[in-house]
Amino acid sequence: MNRSLAILLLLMATLVFAGCNDDDDDPITTEPSDPVEVELVTEVFNGSFEQGGSSFHSFTVTQIANTEATINALEPVPTLTVGLAVGNVVSAADIEDSCVPFASDRSVRAGESFLIAALDPGDYCISVFDVGNVFPDATVTYELTVVHP
Repeated sequence: MNRSLAILLLLMATLVFAGCNDDDDDPITTEPSDPVEVELVTEVFNGSFEQGGSSFHSFTVTQIANTEATINALEPVPTLTVGLAVGNVVSAADIEDSCVPFASDRSVRAGESFLIAALDPGDYCISVFDVGNVFPDATVTYELTVVHP
């Protein structure tokens, strides 16, 4: 009986492994595509705002990719915390152009960046604004770099 059981197990193992095929005649594979080369543009903006105020700048994205905004300098208080927002410029005949944000960070300091993930091609704006830290009658000046495709 042991011999019969051993033969039966060997026969079953042969049938199981017969279905396995290591041949690469018909593999289902895809070659990884080369990454698309994204040309980045660096724009430097300067501006100012007062207590409760903001200032914005427009830029154009030409390819889908991340965009990064960095506050390079703030004066008169280099350690001031400000807000950065990315949005769309809204224009109307009877009002001044404005930047309507869809993403923001309310705690950015000089030297810090705000990463905006994968913007579609199009026109955008970046806004620097007071988050409640600017003294009355004070004017904050800044330098801002935006790196985008």
